[in-house]
Amino acid sequence: MHYNSLKSIATKGIIWSAIDKFAIQFGQFIVGIVLARILVPEDFGLIGMLAIFIALSQTFVESGLGMGLIQRQDRSALDFSTLFVCNLVVSGFFYFLLFFSAPFIATFFKQPQLTDLTRILGLNLILNALAIVQRTKLTIAIDFEVIAKSKGNEVIDGISAMAKHYGVSNNHIVYDADGVGAFVEGFIPGAIPFHGGGAVIETRDHVSGKLIKENYHNLRTQCYYRSGLRCDRGDMKINAMVQNKMYDNKMTVRQRLLYERKAIKKDAKTPDGKLKIISKDEMKAKLNGDSPDLFDMLMMRELAELKPKRQYIG
Repeated sequence: MHYNSLKSIATKGIIWSAIDKFAIQFGQFIVGIVLARILVPEDFGLIGMLAIFIALSQTFVESGLGMGLIQRQDRSALDFSTLFVCNLVVSGFFYFLLFFSAPFIATFFKQPQLTDLTRILGLNLILNALAIVQRTKLTIAIDFEVIAKSKGNEVIDGISAMAKHYGVSNNHIVYDADGVGAFVEGFIPGAIPFHGGGAVIETRDHVSGKLIKENYHNLRTQCYYRSGLRCDRGDMKINAMVQNKMYDNKMTVRQRLLYERKAIKKDAKTPDGKLKIISKDEMKAKLNGDSPDLFDMLMMRELAELKPKRQYIG
C-alpha cells in the first residue's frame, strides 16, 4: 500500500514550507541584485525607502484569515467568498491610504519621485489579495495526506510537529482513546480523548435555550448521527483534489469513503428507546476486517462542535 508515516509527512510539510519561504527570500534577493545592476544607486534607494510601507500594509492585508480557513474543517463557498471580499476590501483600503499618503512620503524623504513610485508599487497589495483564495485552496489540498498506522513514537512526533507548524494547540487535538490511539494519552498534554462508549454530550435546544441530552445511546452514536446530518446539509465538504488522492494502491479517498459508508449502519433501538449504531466489530465484518478509519475521523471531529467553546483570559 502507498502510505507515509505521520512523522515523515509532518517533516515533509515543514521542509516544503521552509523551501517556500527560502525560495521567496532567494527570489527577492536575486531581483534585488538585478535591480541594483540596472538602476543607479539613487533609484534603487528609492525602492528601499518604500519597502517598510509596503511590507507593513501587506501584513494587515493577510491578517491570518487564510491560515484560519486552512485550519477550519467545515469550510463553505461562503467562507471563501468572505475571505476574498475581506482581503480585497482591506487591500483596497491600504492602497488608497498609500495613494493619498504618497505626497507626504515624498515630502518626508525629500524625494518627489516617491509619489508616483508609491502609487505604482502599492498595486501589489491588490494583486496579492486577488490570489489569496487560490493559494488557500491549494494549501488545503496539498496539506492532506493518507497516513498509515505507524510506530507510536512516530505518531507522537508527527502530531507534535504538525501542531507546532500549523499553530494548533493541544486542546484542539482529539484521539481515539478506545482504539489504537489510546497510547497518545499523556504524551500530548491537553489533547482530548474520545471515548465512544461515553455519555452523550448535552446540547442547547434552539427553541427553549436549555441544555438537553439528545436521544442517543452513547457519544459515538451521537457523533455519527450529527456528522451524518452535517453532511446531508452540505456543511461538510471534501476538496476535489483530496477526493482524488490515492488512499492505497486500489482506491482513491473518495472510493474509500464510499466503501466504508456501507459499514455505517443503524442498529435496533435500546430498550429505553435510544438511537444506536452497530458495533465497531460489526462494521469491521462488513469491511472484511478493515476499520472505517476515514469515517471514524469525520465522526470524531464532531466533538469539536459539541464541546463548549473555551475562553482564555490572560
